Amino acid sequence: MSFIKLAMFEKEQAACSSQKRRAADISNFASAVIRVSRSQTKLNTEIVKHLGIIHEYMETMASVHNAFTDRSNALLRVQNLSADLYFLHTRAGKLESVSARGMDQERSRYQKIEELKETVRATEDAKTRALKELELIKVNTKILVCCMHYTIRKGRSGVMVRAESCLIESPGRGFEAASPHLWGDWGRLASVYPFPKPYSCGSLWHWVYPFLLPHQHLCFNSLSNTVLSRVLNHRKIT
Repeated sequence: MSFIKLAMFEKEQAACSSQKRRAADISNFASAVIRVSRSQTKLNTEIVKHLGIIHEYMETMASVHNAFTDRSNALLRVQNLSADLYFLHTRAGKLESVSARGMDQERSRYQKIEELKETVRATEDAKTRALKELELIKVNTKILVCCMHYTIRKGRSGVMVRAESCLIESPGRGFEAASPHLWGDWGRLASVYPFPKPYSCGSLWHWVYPFLLPHQHLCFNSLSNTVLSRVLNHRKIT
């Protein structure tokens, strides 16, 4: 603005051709400075926008990394429990095959066998729970990866960012059998926002819905009350 005021003053006070040319040069320079300033402001806005998108991508990638870490830990726990079960069964088999020489030895052997059987039952229950938890983590990981693909394809997070914190929150936190009303809510959600036909890659349901159907026996933590209440506030999922 100072250059423009200076150019206007020079133009008004110009008395000869050289002063007029000087005023014109100052005016052109001032206009160029203004255009550069506006372009710089627009560029800064675009940079901030793209940095925000990159930040979202990095957060999503970090969530995927953490999900795969939880999956590896759960798989390692299952493998350790399987090894423990093999050791316990082997030990119990050896005790059952050994014949005792006296009543005291027979009583001691029987007591050890019963203790081993109780330990085996507890270990098998723990392995069953670990397998269910691993299955839940695998499903959550698939959904998170699909949401990441959706985010990258669309260039924005949309519903995914709002649902991610509840849908993928702490994949290894636990599990429980799904109550009947939970998947009823999912059915209500699917009826409000039906799976698009033809299947378009632009829909979040295209990525998430195929992984939900085979695992309706699983329950996602805080899913029914939180995600549905947020998603149903939107008229459309695109």
